[in-house]
Amino acid sequence: MKHKKSCKGALLFLGCAVCIGGCGGKSREVVVIEREPYQRISYETTEVLKGDLEPRFQMTIKAEDYESISYDVTNPELELDTVYVAEGDRVQQGELLVSFRCDSLQQQIKEHQESYEQCRLLAEHYSRLMEIGPEPDYTEDIKLLQEDMQVEELYVEELTEKLADYQIVAKKSGIITGVKEELRNGYFQPGNNQVTEACGSGRYIAEKPADHEFRVGELYRTTADGIECEFRVEEITETQVVFSAVTDLSRMAGREEFSIVIDGEAKKDVVYVSQKAVHRAQEKRFVYVLDDAGYREAVEVTTGETVDGYCVITNGLSGGEKVTLD
Repeated sequence: MKHKKSCKGALLFLGCAVCIGGCGGKSREVVVIEREPYQRISYETTEVLKGDLEPRFQMTIKAEDYESISYDVTNPELELDTVYVAEGDRVQQGELLVSFRCDSLQQQIKEHQESYEQCRLLAEHYSRLMEIGPEPDYTEDIKLLQEDMQVEELYVEELTEKLADYQIVAKKSGIITGVKEELRNGYFQPGNNQVTEACGSGRYIAEKPADHEFRVGELYRTTADGIECEFRVEEITETQVVFSAVTDLSRMAGREEFSIVIDGEAKKDVVYVSQKAVHRAQEKRFVYVLDDAGYREAVEVTTGETVDGYCVITNGLSGGEKVTLD
């Protein structure tokens, strides 16, 4: 009897569970997990090359003793007189580049010159009177007039120097690299950089590379600002190579540096590959070679020189292989 009661209870419990589960299933949402399909790994690759490898590198040459001079004129009382130079002109030290007028200064100079002349004429007149007779004695008057003349001379000298300071005069020999637009158009606006000038020795210096041999007289070409330039080797020291410009660089006088391309001695019939493809593990070098199925295998290689981003392979590859860069 006890056994039958237990079975009935179990059946009753199971029925309730089914009912509860059934009710819950009516409101439950089905969750779908999306998975990306399998994709085979792709690599960035390059080909192992075989042939002549011509090294080429750039070398920067810098103007020796280069200096850029800016001429500023800020006095608002000045008026433009004459502009004597234009961009690209070669000038000598002390040469007048731009002249200005200053009416107030020039008027003062004129007044002191006139006062000086009046004193001179009066002193001369007194001297002639004294030649005629000793009386009256104008010695003291003449002395005072001469002192006044000295004072007027000092004023004229000081004002003339002041006016000269307002003129633009070349401080050094060089090339004009700029003339302010207002000056080019015939009027003056006070401010800085009215005229700019580039100065230097005319020679260009570069550090001597260890892997290239230069010879005096050799010519090297480059293009800068759309202009083809040519430089000649003038001198070779233990640490430097000295160049001179064959091309007229007047239009590029403000350029302090140039980059010239040097072609080195070609490496004949060598196997080479991008140095990005060569990896290092401890003291060994290796590359990842791809097979026809797209799988890669590490291959140990022996490397030589590195030229323009390419590594010479002396053992391990024969050319034509496809290798990965990552």
